[in-house]
Amino acid sequence: MIITDVRTTVIHLPFIRPYRWTFGSMQGATSLIIQISTDENTVGVGEGTCPFYPNISPDISKLIVDSSRQLLLNEDPFDIERIILKLYAFAGWHFARHMANWVFGGVEMALWDLVGKTCKRPLYQLFGGCLRRKIPFFGFVFRDNIEVMVGEARKYVEEGFKTLYLKVGLDEEEELQQIGKIRDALGYNVALRLDANEAWTPGAAIRFIKKMERFEPEFIEQPVSASDLDGMIRVRNAVGVPILADQCSRTLSEASNVVRRGAADALSTSPLDAEGIAGCRKVAAVAEAAGLPVIMHSNVETGLATASFLQIIASTPNFLYANQTELPHLSGDILKDTGLKFENGCLEVPDKPGLGVELDWDKIRKYADIYTKSIAKQPTKPEPFSATPRTPHL
Repeated sequence: MIITDVRTTVIHLPFIRPYRWTFGSMQGATSLIIQISTDENTVGVGEGTCPFYPNISPDISKLIVDSSRQLLLNEDPFDIERIILKLYAFAGWHFARHMANWVFGGVEMALWDLVGKTCKRPLYQLFGGCLRRKIPFFGFVFRDNIEVMVGEARKYVEEGFKTLYLKVGLDEEEELQQIGKIRDALGYNVALRLDANEAWTPGAAIRFIKKMERFEPEFIEQPVSASDLDGMIRVRNAVGVPILADQCSRTLSEASNVVRRGAADALSTSPLDAEGIAGCRKVAAVAEAAGLPVIMHSNVETGLATASFLQIIASTPNFLYANQTELPHLSGDILKDTGLKFENGCLEVPDKPGLGVELDWDKIRKYADIYTKSIAKQPTKPEPFSATPRTPHL
């Protein structure tokens, strides 16, 4: 079997409503759908992500894959490690690894989909078998007025979600009120995860986390800059809340540094952060060797990439906590109607070969058209990027 063609399509699925975070706001899932065809008429599909559209154009992601097409043609799709080495080392993308991971992770995903389809097995069976069939996710409570946030949190709990997730790092007093009201309304039987997205200096992180300790957060995610492992260690040693590494732990080398330095209590990664499915499993193995859990991170994907998450989590021992997905907030999806459905805060692992899901190409064309029309609406002279003001770093 050899690869004969590689095709890419950019799509945009709007959120039901935008969400605010430390670096501004996001409007939806902008993705690169990747098809890899073979001489045996088998097609593998994968999804790269373009999380900062419109500030970073998805056309860059498409160009990265399209310009690498010749490196893929005539390769055996089972030679995944060889192909990934070519894409990064020989093409020079190891110099811009994080950007490349968002899209080459989708290429690698399509290769694994081909492998699973050829073997007529879901990927989790090729990764050692199924440890868990129902995969828990958290309920993401978008930033809003307190009454709306409490209502959304209550709805998640009523639907069976056991963990809630909030963005922090924008306004200290407002966030303390939000967290307090949610605890008052729901009690302490639901886990509460707070993500600062690198918002604080170590001193500010320690001060604020100590104020939040009475609300018993499950984790504080990435409290300081991803480049400041000394700061992470200082925070972890000073507070009574577990620290979750995210932006500083996504690739294999980053995860290794976090583990060796003792900078976190858990690690976050994903196939679109860690050079693909195999890279994500390597990160999990590094964490497992240190006795640490891992949590799946989302870069805002559709059900296609989410299916890859399920295949990994099902077969990897140390995914012990609720994971991240933005699916509940999207206005649609690209899977057929038999796609991923939440039940008690969980998604069930698909059993069909490969990633286990089927794409609806009418929906893909619809969301590709939305992306094309959104480009036409962009001003010829873009507005300067303006992030939401943060809490002062003291």
